[in-house]
Amino acid sequence: MATLTQTVPEPVFTLRYNRKDITHDITTYVTGITFTDKLSGENDEIEIELEDSAQRWRGAWYPGMGDTLTLQLGYKGQSLTECGRFSIDEIELSGPPDRVNLRGRSASVTHAMRTKSNRGFENTTLAAIAGRIARKHKLTLEGHIAPLKLERITQYAESDLAFLTRLAKDYGYMVKVTPEKLIFSHLGKLREALSLRTLTPSDITRYTLRDTLHEVYKGVKNKHQNSQTRTLITFRADNTTSKTPQKTGNDND
Repeated sequence: MATLTQTVPEPVFTLRYNRKDITHDITTYVTGITFTDKLSGENDEIEIELEDSAQRWRGAWYPGMGDTLTLQLGYKGQSLTECGRFSIDEIELSGPPDRVNLRGRSASVTHAMRTKSNRGFENTTLAAIAGRIARKHKLTLEGHIAPLKLERITQYAESDLAFLTRLAKDYGYMVKVTPEKLIFSHLGKLREALSLRTLTPSDITRYTLRDTLHEVYKGVKNKHQNSQTRTLITFRADNTTSKTPQKTGNDND
């Protein structure tokens, strides 16, 4: 009987520290890399796990808070995925055996985007607000945004990112910040989009599946103001019925 063999893809990475390529120097010490790509309104995250029996990271190699890591991940012989640039915000030393964990958050979300401010917008659209904030932070707005008219909207003690995330959620969008772009995506279209990649059992070395009742919602209610008819539109849905939208002049329920 012939022996079946299958080539296992070899994971590879490149890592830059403060824009200097340290891949060759660090590879033998790396025991794990985790990249978390947040869907909307949050910083992407990175974690580098390192073996430190020689205690290099407790001395001359100890990184500085706020220093940056730039990561690319993929498989040998294939194009690597650009994960982005991250600011180190947590360093964990543990042992025995001696280990170091470097954790960072995406540097795409700048201090300016996290600074709270107050202002109002009148007779505008969601796209216009998104475009204005994108230009303010020297980002390119990407994605189709329906011409949703907003009679009055207030940014009160919110950062630009929190404000945009709230608006996006209210109107069925998600928003994500990359080093050069402010990306708006319609949630409905994301659900209908084709998958980017299909993983087979041979692609996976370990997995965890969790089915839970914790924080499973019984129903949902959404309300928004129709600026043209000046009425409050209420949508309700639960796991058994789907009700038609109802118009009310006030919100008493």
